[in-house]
Amino acid sequence: MARTVKTRILPQEEYERWDAFVDTSPQGSLFNKSWWLSTVSSDFSILACEDGSGRIIGGIALPRYYGTLYKNPPITTVLGVLLGDFSDLKNATRYSKEIEIVEEIAETLPKFRLFDYGFSYHFTNALPFKWAGFSFDIGCTYVIEDLSAVDALFDDFKTNIKTDVRKAAKNGVSITDALTIDDFYAVHRMTFQRQSMEVSYGKDFVLGIERTLAARNARKMLFAVDEAKRIHAAAYIVHDARCAYYFMGGGDPALRNSGATSLVIWEAIRFAATVSREFNFEGSSVPSIERFFRAFGGEQRPYHIIRKSSAVTRMALSLLRTQRNLIYRFRKLP
Repeated sequence: MARTVKTRILPQEEYERWDAFVDTSPQGSLFNKSWWLSTVSSDFSILACEDGSGRIIGGIALPRYYGTLYKNPPITTVLGVLLGDFSDLKNATRYSKEIEIVEEIAETLPKFRLFDYGFSYHFTNALPFKWAGFSFDIGCTYVIEDLSAVDALFDDFKTNIKTDVRKAAKNGVSITDALTIDDFYAVHRMTFQRQSMEVSYGKDFVLGIERTLAARNARKMLFAVDEAKRIHAAAYIVHDARCAYYFMGGGDPALRNSGATSLVIWEAIRFAATVSREFNFEGSSVPSIERFFRAFGGEQRPYHIIRKSSAVTRMALSLLRTQRNLIYRFRKLP
């Protein structure tokens, strides 16, 4: 059957149309907006899928590197295909429409040497990518999907989290938002240094994000500090009306046992309830981090990571990542 949809790369003057579509898509997030893509990527395009009337009913934002490497920009975990809201259709009709759109997108992607994106956990109709030869991995995040009764959420935390929150408060650790992005980055970097790694995206990149988000009132920085003004932990929250994200964080390794990390995340959740409907921990495949996020009682939400590349490209990227960490560790040797 001939398809009733078609794709095209949107010109920049139509980005407002895309941003409006993002707001209506079940998979949409602020990370799909053109203003966010402009901040985190120097080179991106938007492949939109339109119906016969020219209405956008699907699409994918495509940040790229070196011309043909299509992948998530730094600290942008979720992009992938967005679909229109077809919830008013019967299941069979809805799934058929989604498959038609995804097939069209998968078949008309620009030529690439690498395609590697994390998709929204709301994106479930991924079979057309499998049929087109793409490979799949699974990521996992935890989401508190209803912040309307935020104070009651504390009861759902595991005992160790509740104990840490109380311990931090008892020991004179309090929360402030009166510090700067320089203060945040210093603490954020400590977390990587403790693992003998360097922050791959660098301070200038973070400063660019901060300028964009601060101008849009779309972020909140929270710091857990003691009476001596030492920063124990920090959280950087990105938000819109739909969702608040635990975007970046960090802590001083010398003060890890104060309970401050649990306290600052609890306060981040409380703040999120004033601006968003849900809170997304952004997930992690590191066992210790996954275990920590899980303890806050959110719903587990798996999501697709969809990839396609040549074996040579995969080997080159793996070698590059390994060398970067080895170089950093070598620099730290006495």
